[in-house]
Amino acid sequence: MNRAPYRAIAGLGAATIVAFGSWFYAYTVLIEPIAADTGWTIGFLSAVYGIAQLTGTILAVDGGRSLERIGARPAIAVGGGLGGIAIALAATGGPLGFAIGFGLGGGLIGATSFYHVTLAAAARFDAARPERSVTAVSIAGAFAGPIFLPITALLVEGLGWEPTVRILGTVAGGGLFLSALLTPGGGAAPSDTSEAGLWTVFRDAWADRQSRLKLIAAPIAALGYGILLVHQIPVMVAAGMTLTAAAAYTGARGFAQLGGRLIVVPVVRRIGTAPAMIGTYLFGAFGAAILLWSNNTVVAVVYTIAAGLAIGVGPVLDAVYSAEIYESTRLG
Repeated sequence: MNRAPYRAIAGLGAATIVAFGSWFYAYTVLIEPIAADTGWTIGFLSAVYGIAQLTGTILAVDGGRSLERIGARPAIAVGGGLGGIAIALAATGGPLGFAIGFGLGGGLIGATSFYHVTLAAAARFDAARPERSVTAVSIAGAFAGPIFLPITALLVEGLGWEPTVRILGTVAGGGLFLSALLTPGGGAAPSDTSEAGLWTVFRDAWADRQSRLKLIAAPIAALGYGILLVHQIPVMVAAGMTLTAAAAYTGARGFAQLGGRLIVVPVVRRIGTAPAMIGTYLFGAFGAAILLWSNNTVVAVVYTIAAGLAIGVGPVLDAVYSAEIYESTRLG
């Protein structure tokens, strides 16, 4: 591997850890303490999380096209910096300010630093063997939960949720900006396909059967994973666990995600990408089915492994499958 991919993996891996850890995973620790302190309902706080994801979904189109046109570095730096500021400001201003700040901040970070940007950029920086860079960056991303979940729990218990949100926003903005500096310049698409109209891109994708099935399955799977992510800790706490114990299990789920990513390549080589994706969805469904009984240690461990494998392997398989059915210049 030449020098550029090493720098790319380091920068993109760090960006992935910070992007997912600072709000996507950390929010699952925050939701219960915020509700207890403010009286805001779990429904409202879940909606804020949904707003952040919906905002990220909408802006992800521009995030991907920015990757195509100007490369990963400016997309991560600008989106991460602005997103971090918005999250830090979300701790003030009441429920409306929180919803706007966290919804916009999480959305900006997700749109410019989640896997649709970092994995596509990793593949471009290592064109000779893209699977090794994609796998390396995804493995780095598996550490987001183990790093941020227990730290967030300790901060909440020691300082309260408002200072914790400010710290997370600062870490997100600063961390993503530094990650962008570490990432090599370049990585834009080597063609003019990024100028194709959005309708044209989706029309072509819908016309292909494999692509059409993926476009249907992917958001359904993402919805399921999102529900597990945001509600795992509240469900475990409601079942009788302490917040720290629930956060620890959630962090351990991150290591299960890592384990799953380590075996992706041999599994795909043996059974193919599509069957592996179906198996991943089944693992996620099984984990969801047993979560309500997670106050039992054995069930909690089994859930951690099953859900961790599903949540960890899913994005990698999605990236590999996308590389199989889409042109490389349209991955973003």
